[in-house]
Amino acid sequence: MLLIAATGCNKGSVNQNNGNGNGNVGNGGGNGGGGAANLSVTGFSPQKPYFDDTLIITGTGFNTNTSKDTVLFNFALGKIIKATATQLNVLMPLESDINMTFLNSSRLEVRANGKKFPVAGGIYFKRPLELNGLNDPETNISIGKPDDSLVLYGSGFNVNGIGMSVNIGSTSLSGYNIDSNYHGIISLRLPKGFFGFSNDETVTQQKEVTIKNADGRIVSKMLNFYISPRMRIYSALFDQHDYHMGGNGVAILNIVGRNLKDDTKMELTGPNNYHVTSTLGVSGFPSSASISFGSSFPYVGNYSVELSRAGFTYAIANFRVLN
Repeated sequence: MLLIAATGCNKGSVNQNNGNGNGNVGNGGGNGGGGAANLSVTGFSPQKPYFDDTLIITGTGFNTNTSKDTVLFNFALGKIIKATATQLNVLMPLESDINMTFLNSSRLEVRANGKKFPVAGGIYFKRPLELNGLNDPETNISIGKPDDSLVLYGSGFNVNGIGMSVNIGSTSLSGYNIDSNYHGIISLRLPKGFFGFSNDETVTQQKEVTIKNADGRIVSKMLNFYISPRMRIYSALFDQHDYHMGGNGVAILNIVGRNLKDDTKMELTGPNNYHVTSTLGVSGFPSSASISFGSSFPYVGNYSVELSRAGFTYAIANFRVLN
């Protein structure tokens, strides 16, 4: 932070062309490389570069011999690959060598022909665009699942997702939230039928996830996803507790849950070893269902319905039949 404050004065007044030899070894530009002009920096592009961008610095008084110019990012040397009297093409040092502030910025200084020019305000960098993986906070595993909250984590995502696109395979996603601080996250929820309507919650597939920033930068990574959403049953209750042999009232089971699946097994048991098995028979992974068991029952007594699938019992609902 102190380095930035030291260079943060008015840009037009920062021109330390004092000829004191504090620049590089090209003192005075004796090779005809532009030493007669005052050293200045009038701008650079990109204004906020990635670390693997080539930085174009424009100004005056540069040496045409690349070995006679120096560009410093804090105290790390950039690699000058092309030089004219008015332009330097610079490859930036490694991020780890610059020792940047938490604002992802550094001091920028150009030296040539025994002179030096600190650039007011320094330079700010974009975070590298990276996609490191995903997490499902509901299960705390690194495999995504439709209809669960998912987090893609990495860095360099556009602030607020403006102009950014996220794809899984060829399908573009929408309705995601972005946290583009020092390390970015993308929070999203895939539609329940994103990978189709398979009931098998154990099958996983690798899918290519691609993120494209507004500036055209792209990153892709193969990530694992379950193809079927997780079924939940929150409640299963009959609309009333007592029914009568005479048939006044239809026994209706009201189920509330999430991603109900048609292969859910329903077992109705009652007196005298009464036992009937069927399936839920819904479609599209609904969040509720009402199942009618009719109004005629063979015996007086207590009945129960068990809902289960894949060896797991989700709920048991009870009712009673009276004379």
